[in-house]
Formats: sequence, C-alpha cells, structure tokens
Amino acid sequence: MKSKIIFSSAILIALSLLLQNANAAENSTSTDGSPEITEWLADVPAITSPDQVRYIFGYHENRSQTADTSSIIEYKEKNRSFYLASLAPCQLVPQKTSLACIEGVYSRQIGSQKWEKADLFAQTTTSIRVNPSETVKATHGAFAASEADFRPQGFASTIWNLPNAKHGDSTSYLLRTQLSGDGCARGSSVDGGCVNGLTIDLIPLINQVNTKIISSTDLKYAPFPKGIEYSVKLDLGYFIKAISGWFFNRIENPEIYRWDPWNNPLDGNNPPGILQISGAPSVIPIGITDAFNTTAIPNSFRSKVCTTEPTACTQAGLSFGKAIGIGSEGEGSILDPSPTLLSELEAIPGGVKTLGYQSRWSSKTAWLEQLTGVNADALSCLTKGRFFLGSVSSNATLFQTTPPVWDPSTQSFAFQVAAPHSDPKGNLNTGNYTMHIPMTQAKCRWGEDVANAKVQISVVSANGDTKVTTVSSIIENGMLKFVVSGITYSSPLIRIKLIQKEIGENKSPAQVAKKLKTITCTKAKNNRKISALKPKCPTGWTLKK
Repeated sequence: MKSKIIFSSAILIALSLLLQNANAAENSTSTDGSPEITEWLADVPAITSPDQVRYIFGYHENRSQTADTSSIIEYKEKNRSFYLASLAPCQLVPQKTSLACIEGVYSRQIGSQKWEKADLFAQTTTSIRVNPSETVKATHGAFAASEADFRPQGFASTIWNLPNAKHGDSTSYLLRTQLSGDGCARGSSVDGGCVNGLTIDLIPLINQVNTKIISSTDLKYAPFPKGIEYSVKLDLGYFIKAISGWFFNRIENPEIYRWDPWNNPLDGNNPPGILQISGAPSVIPIGITDAFNTTAIPNSFRSKVCTTEPTACTQAGLSFGKAIGIGSEGEGSILDPSPTLLSELEAIPGGVKTLGYQSRWSSKTAWLEQLTGVNADALSCLTKGRFFLGSVSSNATLFQTTPPVWDPSTQSFAFQVAAPHSDPKGNLNTGNYTMHIPMTQAKCRWGEDVANAKVQISVVSANGDTKVTTVSSIIENGMLKFVVSGITYSSPLIRIKLIQKEIGENKSPAQVAKKLKTITCTKAKNNRKISALKPKCPTGWTLKK
C-alpha cells in the first residue's frame, strides 16, 4: 500500500475554528502541568510575505464533525458500499449479540484499583442527509445494522459523565468510537475475509452538557485533568475477528485486553468479542518552525511534500496565515508523512521548536493490507486470517503510520518516531513508547522460550548514535508488553528484540524452564497471572496471596 501525502482543506477549516477560540479555556493545562496547545496558537504571528512559510507538527484538531456522524457511501458502478458507523451504547442496542456497541467508559485516580463507570448522558445530533449522484449515493446519519452486509448499527457520538474525572467545572466527555469497512468484502481483504477499521477518541468537554442531544458545533474541548486514567470497553461481537493488523495509540503505558478468537476461544471473565483499552492520556509536544523563505526548504523535504502537493510548500497553503499542518495519519493536513520530515526542518534557521503540548486519549487501527506494502517478512508469521498482530503507543510528535517493521537480519521490530529536541524552557523533551505483541506472534518471531528471554532496546538517533538497554518484559493479557521511557528526540529509531539465554553450566532445558515463576496479581475483581524469572505486579495491582 503506497503512502499518500494529501493536503486536506477540511483540516485547515477546522484549525481556523480553533484559532478563533484559542483562549476559550481559562487556566487549561495538560496532564503534566504544561500549557495546552490552544493557549499558544493565538500567539503565533501571521505571515505577510508571499515568499515565506511556517510548519506546525503533530497538531490534531478535534473539531471534525464527520467523526460524530455515521454514514454509508454506495458506489453504484462498482456495486460496492463503504460504511462509517459511530457505535451505540450497548444499553441502547436491541440485539446486542449480533452488533458492535459500547459496553462502558470508566475513570479512576492513577494508583487506585477501583474504576468508576461513567453515566451515559447525551448524544450528538445526526440528522439524516442523502447526497445522491449518478455514480455515488452518500447517506449521513443513523442507520440500522445489516448482518448480510456485515455492518453494525450506525449511531451518533455519545457524551458521558465522569464525576471523579472533573476538569474545570465540567465532568462531560465526548466519546467517538467508529467502526468502518466496506461490508465484507468485495475486495477489502488479504486472506478472503473481512477487514474493518476502528478508531476511538475520548475528549474532555469544557461545557458541562445538560441536554440529551447537542449539536457538534456547540462542543468546546478541554485538556485532560492531571492524575486520571481512563478505560473504554467495547463489545464488538463477531466484528472482533475483522479488526486486524496493528493498533496505534495516544495513551501512556496502555493496558489492552482483546479477546483472541483463535488462541483463547473461552474466557470466563469476558464474553467473546470484548476489547478494552485503558491508560492515561499521552502528552504530546507540538513542534513549530519560525517563518522562513521557501527557498530554504530542504530538497529532501521538497521531494517528499512539494512535488506531491505544491501548495503545501507555498504561502497559498497556509491556514489563515498561520502554519501548514503536518501530522500522523488523521492528525494534520498532510497525511502519512515520514517522521523524518521534522528532523529535516531542524536544519533551517530557528529549527523546530516546541510550541506547546496537547493531551490526547485515542486509538486507531491500521488496515491489514498495509503489511503487504511495508515488509514481506511481516507476513511470515501471519498464520491466521484477520489476525491481530500488535499495538504501539507513543507521545512522540510524529510516528510512522505503518506497522513496526520486522528486520529478519537483526530479529527485531523497528519503529520511527520524532519530536522537537527541547521544550519551551530549553530542557530536553522526553518520550515513551509501549509495544504489545500477542504471545503467538512473539513465539513465532523469537522462539517458544520468550518468557525467559532478555529484552534488548536500541534507540538509534538521527546522527547514528545508538543507546542499548536490556530490560524485562511483562506478560499481560496473553501479550508480551514492552515499555520504553526516557527517550530523547529528535528522530530516533526504536528497535526491540528478544535475546534467548544460552543453556549453560550443563543445565538441561527442563532445568532452565523450572526457573520461571508465576504469580497472581489482583485489581478490583480482576486477576492476572504473570510469568517471568522475577515476576512483579504492574502498577495498581497487588500480589494475591
């Protein structure tokens, strides 16, 4: 699948709405106490010279009204249809077993073991509109489920009340959870089965919603409060088998439970089809350049951006005289960029500075087809159809929008990230990176004895310097979890591999295996078994005696 660089006028329009209300939130700060990006945008001066440009990196505008609307687009000539379904709360779904829906939204203080379930309070308006043409018919608004077309019910975005996660004077949170696909296949798969996409966005609202229905245009967004983590639980039913490939998260050290229909057919704690993602919001540094002459645009940057979208390298491409946005897929006006774009502009006068910070809690899946265009070796362990391969999460300004690349020569996964080197005070920006690999994938890549293996983390900087650390991994919900923290930027490549221990001192494999110890950790009413040489309970969990 070829990477596309596309300039989106819709994002530019959305950015202007934010600029007009840049100071709407009084005293809003991100989860680490740094000012949110909305407080900084208003201070960015306009560009008046037609020969100058400015770029902003990693900024994500939440004001996308299409994200609050379900839709079906029918292509008459090709006899195909594409759907985008905002999921309904399960309590409002009449036949839950055959549909996908939202089981619940939760919050708690970091360090607490008790989740508080949110109350469903409101929904956004989704007035039905039909835009027909000779070749395409687009219907926007709610629609009924269709098992024959492998399509869930389309609803509206929902607003939830979380009393223990107050921010300012509000406890309202907007949840955008959308399942997308083309109704099972008329060509949307690698292996002949269905492939669906899933996006989840949880967003604090400045205004305390006190009506059951609210227009998307009336919503005002706030930063996340400090010290709170969140959880979203979905019942995807049989759609869980179609959520393939990798997850990309903007969640700090996430915990993921996904029912594995192939390797864990029965789970006494959760029914089939459950997906639950938990963790704290990521705090993302937003980079920006000074205004500079277009003649100073580096050739490498120009070849990747300007030749494909010329207006992205001229003042004509500026959003209302402010800046041209560059972000990971769905996070800016130029889609699917390489993270190296940021480091390439650090060589211009003024470089790339940290404008401010934006807190986000979101998850997005990559389509399984992306693997075929990334690295043929990535398919070597794809033994099951429609297979969940892993998850990555980072607070980097940009990260690659394709799955981690498997390098068979080094037996490692590599993933590229990028962010401004320093914060507004001149201190180093530091990052985090979390990767989950299902155990079946880990064993296919590194061998059966993955629980006893050493984890080697290599962080390769843009200038070629390499830092290597050896840490332990955690077995969590049937996955190997790797957590890397303290990364410094600008554009490092993160490599993760397992090193199997050699059997020495005349010890047999059976004797080595006996060293593996299993403990049971408990949190609320949940139990989790962790196996390792020196197992420890994760933060928030206690050892069950």
